[in-house]
Amino acid sequence: MKTPYTARTWPERKSIMDALEGCGSMMHYGHQGDGFTAAIGRGKYSETAAAMSGFGFECSRLYTFPLGTDKPPAHLRHDAREMPACNWLLAYFQPTEEAAA
Repeated sequence: MKTPYTARTWPERKSIMDALEGCGSMMHYGHQGDGFTAAIGRGKYSETAAAMSGFGFECSRLYTFPLGTDKPPAHLRHDAREMPACNWLLAYFQPTEEAAA
């Protein structure tokens, strides 16, 4: 059964947020549709995707977005061409079949 992010209990959602931070990533503006968007830490995509898989989520979109006036910590800043540390790397995670508890 697919369980949307918003249909999960607060402790479940907090566990997801804590797991993201444990991977060097973070929740980025909360939920979106049935899933959520995460800011991926530099060099942490694979670790983050694997951790979210354990909660029954998979990445369906991965994209960069210019920082603009945002001031994230250095570990969340990604390079773009000749411009160092100028982009977010954002991943949209959507629910899949839930992992066995």
